Amino acid sequence: MPEPTIKAVFLSYASQDAEAAKRICDALRAAGVEVWFDQEGGLEHGDEWDQKIRRQIKECVLFLPLISANTQAREEGYFRIEWELAAERAMGIAAGVAFILPIVTDDTREPEALVPDRFRKVQWTRVPGGVLAPDVLGRLVKLWSHRAGVASHEMDKLDMEPGHSRGAATMAEEAHPATRGGGIASQVSARRYAFMAAAVLLVLGGFGWWVTHRSPAKKPDTAPAAGKSAPLSEAAKLLARAKALYTKLNYTREDLAVAEELARKATELEADSAAAWGARAGVHATYLYRNWDVSEKRRLDTQNAASRALGLNPDEPEALLALGHLLTLQGARPQAEAALRRALAAHPEDNRFVRALGIFLGRSGRVDEERVVLRDALKRDPRDPLVHYDLAMTFANYGTNAAAPADVTAAIEQLDAGIAVQPLGSLLLLKAVLAAGWRGDLPAMRAQLDQLERLPLSERTEDRAVFIAMWGALLERKPGRVVAAGTLTAKSYFEDTVVPRRPKDWALALAHRLDGKDNLARLDWQKAESVLRQRQRDDPNSQTYPVELAATLAWLGRLEEAAREVAPIEAAWREELNPPRARALAWYYGAVGDAAKAAPFLRRALNSGVFTTAPALRLDPWWDKLRGQAEFDALIKEPRK
Repeated sequence: MPEPTIKAVFLSYASQDAEAAKRICDALRAAGVEVWFDQEGGLEHGDEWDQKIRRQIKECVLFLPLISANTQAREEGYFRIEWELAAERAMGIAAGVAFILPIVTDDTREPEALVPDRFRKVQWTRVPGGVLAPDVLGRLVKLWSHRAGVASHEMDKLDMEPGHSRGAATMAEEAHPATRGGGIASQVSARRYAFMAAAVLLVLGGFGWWVTHRSPAKKPDTAPAAGKSAPLSEAAKLLARAKALYTKLNYTREDLAVAEELARKATELEADSAAAWGARAGVHATYLYRNWDVSEKRRLDTQNAASRALGLNPDEPEALLALGHLLTLQGARPQAEAALRRALAAHPEDNRFVRALGIFLGRSGRVDEERVVLRDALKRDPRDPLVHYDLAMTFANYGTNAAAPADVTAAIEQLDAGIAVQPLGSLLLLKAVLAAGWRGDLPAMRAQLDQLERLPLSERTEDRAVFIAMWGALLERKPGRVVAAGTLTAKSYFEDTVVPRRPKDWALALAHRLDGKDNLARLDWQKAESVLRQRQRDDPNSQTYPVELAATLAWLGRLEEAAREVAPIEAAWREELNPPRARALAWYYGAVGDAAKAAPFLRRALNSGVFTTAPALRLDPWWDKLRGQAEFDALIKEPRK
């Protein structure tokens, strides 16, 4: 489609609202309205893309920001830059002249909305699900017609004062000016309103098809209705709030805790709601997916909620997604893949479901398939930073069992594309780790960590952020930075999918050791011992805690006790040695200071993940006891395979 002219409408939306935005775009275009809508892939990334967006906002005749629970959940995003640019331009437009027309696609309340102050000076329009009712479509077409010069400029000066509510009858009258007095109506092009009438039929017909063919998981009473917004039940409101929290791009543990409580209340209010039970399963599964809580109780909670949802609706997508995560964790991969594909079939345009399948394929060793899935998602929505993140991970050789060599250049290209859309903490952290782990480039790593400091505190206090900040400072051998980073979390043990599980006090002990404060370091090792013994009591079947405890005891000089802890685990792991197990045993022998015993495990784990590369080993103070020993020095000088 040719690029719209300067008479176009600009649609601004969060990537999660792309489906609603496309409905609005299609209806407007069917009415003959020119629309700038970037989902079609015509916009570039980087500086060129940014410049084009700014030019379009400067030249458009109407600016339609889509406001929803999704925009509420995102304190940062490129759409917020678009909103500020539009608000700035509106300051130079005469009062009463239509320019910014906020569109609310759900039950988000105006007083609570996170929007520029300028947005509150105009009337807001509610368009549930992005389905334009005929009267609303007519009003938008009319406003565009006059702003674009199709009709007299006098019609620009409409009553747009805040709080002035226009009912359906008023909007319908505006949509058909022939029913009103005055000469202005006669100046409106008949062809334009013929287009509009056709669009109304398209909207009504399309909406009828959508209701008839919607997924069984959607209840009729929650579907958006043309012409009016059906009141949501209290359970539905709780459910919407819960999903907005646990599906946002940069959710935190606190978000999940609140979402879990909201979903629980929703199931109590409507015990027969498959969607509510699906959301409850979704929250539980997110804990599992992020490695924040993989306890037996959490797994059972996930299984029970998913089973309840699927008993009510066998196609409930959130429950299928949750079941896919659970089955993956438990090793039932064929069943997990089937569940994930069924979930995606229900929402093929939702990148959350696309990403889940892609990540599953990658972790199953099917990286080429994962890349195909993710690249297809980017074609549909190039503005999703997390798809760029996932695609970068396929090149980063970041994970625990990766076999392919890292392509750091390709990974960073994807990360830069994602950062151009929204500089999420996960993107900056991955770029920092790649710079240090694969390239040993500490200045490049520090540049990303410094940029992280500009993000909201909630993103900087998550496990992955604190761990990587402390790890990076250890590589730099800056003890003060290590300690400062550690103060951002009260947690004593790191748990996240993308960083090694370990006590926080390990990093503090190494920092104090670097600083020559051996007594403080000893206290840190003792605190780590207490944390690990408590975790062993809570999870006596864990095989990793004994190895971590043995490493801690070795740093404390209690070598015989350490050897007793590790011996049975090492014997069992040698029978099925994989990179994560080899890495853990190498940590232990690094703490002991025995390079001859550490070397075979390091050789097995070397370059299997970004935290155990030759550059990382050369810099990390964990391995200081091994430096100068022939086996270790030879290993870290070996060229990367």
